Amino acid sequence: MNYFYYSIFLIIFISNKVFSTDIINRFDIDDNIKPISLSSAIQQGLYKNDDVKTREFQDQLYDIQKIDLKDGFWLPQVTLSFSSTVQRLTEFRDVLGAETPTAPSAITQLDLGDYTVFNWGKDYLAYLNGLQTIKRNKQVLKEEQRKLKHKLITKYFKLVTKKEVETIYRNQLKHASFIYRLNREKASANKLDKQAYYQARSEFLRAQSKYYESVRKLDDAHHELAYLINDPPGTKYVIREKLKYEKIKTNLEEMVSLSLGHSSEIISSHVNNEIAERNYEIARRSNWALPEFTIDFGIQQLSWTPSSFGQTYTTDTPPHIDLVVKLEASWKLLGRDGFINHRIIDRAILNKGLTQHNIIRQKHLVESKLHQHFNVVKNLEKQMITLEARSENTRKTYDTILDKYTKDKNLFLDFLHALRDYTDTEVTLAEVMNSHLFNKVELAKYTGVADFGGSHFEDLAMKFLTLEERIIEEENQKSKKKEAKQ
Repeated sequence: MNYFYYSIFLIIFISNKVFSTDIINRFDIDDNIKPISLSSAIQQGLYKNDDVKTREFQDQLYDIQKIDLKDGFWLPQVTLSFSSTVQRLTEFRDVLGAETPTAPSAITQLDLGDYTVFNWGKDYLAYLNGLQTIKRNKQVLKEEQRKLKHKLITKYFKLVTKKEVETIYRNQLKHASFIYRLNREKASANKLDKQAYYQARSEFLRAQSKYYESVRKLDDAHHELAYLINDPPGTKYVIREKLKYEKIKTNLEEMVSLSLGHSSEIISSHVNNEIAERNYEIARRSNWALPEFTIDFGIQQLSWTPSSFGQTYTTDTPPHIDLVVKLEASWKLLGRDGFINHRIIDRAILNKGLTQHNIIRQKHLVESKLHQHFNVVKNLEKQMITLEARSENTRKTYDTILDKYTKDKNLFLDFLHALRDYTDTEVTLAEVMNSHLFNKVELAKYTGVADFGGSHFEDLAMKFLTLEERIIEEENQKSKKKEAKQ
């Protein structure tokens, strides 16, 4: 009898040691372990992510493109060129009557080019299109940075959730292991039938499978975050934060209103429509026989030979620099672009109509996505009310049934049902909280904002207190209550 109770005590002691919740024991000795928080993950991701560097290069390219566009529109195209005749370096074979000059002649010229003063706004409209395209592309780079921050938040809390789920299944395995070993000792002492022993063993093996599956998913979450913040592959993170549940405070109507001026998709559709309208105007004016006013600044040319040197300056109306007007127009009668270029105009009209329709389409898409994710968030908030109550109830139920089962006052099936119900509830609660956060981030993404007013996603990372810290916190609260009463 003494040996039997000593064995039970030893099982409990070993189970608590082997399945300790000490976070360090959950990593292998060769793992690259790194502590991390939400704020540090965001900071590192926005600085070291591979796409961030790509966007920095792209932004500089857009700056150069903008300078080229402005110079090409406002300044004449000035070109400096140099050319020389062929010069003999050596002679391989002497051919009678064929001579290569031994002294070179050369020409240097500065072409000041033509400068269009007025062409009925066609060049200016193309210039505005180029400026608006570059401006929008630079805005997109900033929007991509905002989306990266959203992705960092969701990946970090996914890791937090997978870690919590792994802890839940670890505790399930701990309890299943305890009951399995307890039943094995009872069966060996002929105090329990084989059926209960095999049932306990089956549940222990099932709990092992669940636990190892949760470990695999946790490893995937580690890899995803490590890639996103550009840490070495295989990095494992020590997290001392948990997800704080907070209901959404912004209503749907406000989100829809904000999206009209901030949504990336809607802004891009408006920009494309403005560009299409200018392209239509360019096509329409290009089909008219309108005069074009230009200035020919001419070409300054220097030429020299071994025996002479010359300097010339030429323009279309030598030797003057004049403001000239010319009239050019051409219409295709057959073939590509149709009679009198009518298909060019038709294409421009259709492109304009297409972009106008795309504005309506993008507004409808964004509003639909906002409704979809908002309804999901509200549904999950209703689930949270039930799950929080269910979590408390299943925990108390399990504690009661476990106590009775160890005293042989309950069947194993009662214990099995209570353990699974408690575990499933805790896992569902963790996953629902993470899904609630994910859908709120999706709402911010489609609205086109980083956070909602009065609520920041960074504030949802709540410090996870260790057992010692919780004891100290409780003692501090008790002392504050006593001081308040005095």
